[in-house]
Amino acid sequence: MKHKDMKAILLATRNSLSRIWALLRNEIESLLKDKQSLLIIFLLPLAVMLPFKFTNIGEAKMSDISVFQATGVTRFGVLDFDTTDDWPGTPPIAGAVEEDLSVNFSRTFHFIMAYGSGALGAVDNTTLLMEEIRSWFLDYPDGTFFGQPSTGVEIVELADRDEGIQRLSNGEIIGFMIIPYGFERNITARVPAEIIIVSDATETGKAATIVANLELAIAAFKLIHNLLRDEIFPIPNEVGKPNNSPLFDGGPLIFSILIFGGGLLLASQCIVGDEPLRRTLLTPAGKLEVVLAKTGALSAIYAVQVQLILLVAIFGFDLPVLGDYYVPFLMLFMQAFCGAMIGMFISVISKTRLQANQFFLLVFIVFLLALIFVTNDDINLWMPMYQGVDGFTTYAYKGFGFALQPWPIMSVTVISLAFLGLTILAFYFKKTIE
Repeated sequence: MKHKDMKAILLATRNSLSRIWALLRNEIESLLKDKQSLLIIFLLPLAVMLPFKFTNIGEAKMSDISVFQATGVTRFGVLDFDTTDDWPGTPPIAGAVEEDLSVNFSRTFHFIMAYGSGALGAVDNTTLLMEEIRSWFLDYPDGTFFGQPSTGVEIVELADRDEGIQRLSNGEIIGFMIIPYGFERNITARVPAEIIIVSDATETGKAATIVANLELAIAAFKLIHNLLRDEIFPIPNEVGKPNNSPLFDGGPLIFSILIFGGGLLLASQCIVGDEPLRRTLLTPAGKLEVVLAKTGALSAIYAVQVQLILLVAIFGFDLPVLGDYYVPFLMLFMQAFCGAMIGMFISVISKTRLQANQFFLLVFIVFLLALIFVTNDDINLWMPMYQGVDGFTTYAYKGFGFALQPWPIMSVTVISLAFLGLTILAFYFKKTIE
């Protein structure tokens, strides 16, 4: 009797697996025939990545030339009101405008904007560094620093504040500096001197970069004119960036949003409004088999998608992937799988395709806003997009394995399995397929 029961169980299991396999093949064929699905899965990520190939987005460092924009000329305005003439003697650097510290300061600021913090940290030999700065001042405005021209940045002399505001509003300059009357006199008398920076409040990134470069310019100016008095100036230096891949900075964020969002969108339409599914449920195939087949089909498609994205990023954009290749691959795959499981749950609880689309937009926007604005670590532990960014950065850029940093992959896995269980449960109690 027990032998017959075991045989019946094995036969039922084999038949169930056969039905799941048949459903899985049909689902994959259906996805491959759907042009919209192919566009979302394969072409959309590549289309988003392509512009990075032809720009310097993600490459900029403070030591790079032309730190404000990738192409063309960056222009910065200077409004010099200082007419005082109190500085004694010739400045230490020959070729600098003698005894005009306001002009020297604007040129020093130009120098720092053109070459960034790398200008101060280029060499350990201070004498050689000063020689290079001297040659740059001698040939101003066409000077070079270690053979590199500064054509990416131009200083624009302004007549008054109104002209500066107008040029800034028109986008002709990224900001302007006002050197007030008494600048040279105050420096000579060793009293505080002021510099006013005017920037566009809507361009917060540029404003922060201008201020950072101003601090470096002050340090360089004091060094050049021997105005240091027991002061320490920080010189930033970035490490952990093996190459200048245009996707280095933005890649993890792009991958997380596109892969998770694509999985969410595609799976949100996989059950609701599926006409063949209604006929399928009239056959011996059960709802559990349908869910498993769709899960397998989506997993196969997303495995190919993630593989394609990673290979294009590595070989087409020189994206560094340290450690074992399979680690960041599995992280991105589980990101897609997590999106698909949440999307499938949306599809099950939705009554129409329109409602599924509305749920998709709601969920996607909530997760996206959480990625951007939520700073609470306890909440971010369970935010799939955040864990996707953190996980890819940790696994790909730092070369960590799952044993050293298990949480990102564990978090999205737990969320995926939870929504898979909810999908099976909700589909089991769902009476009809709309």
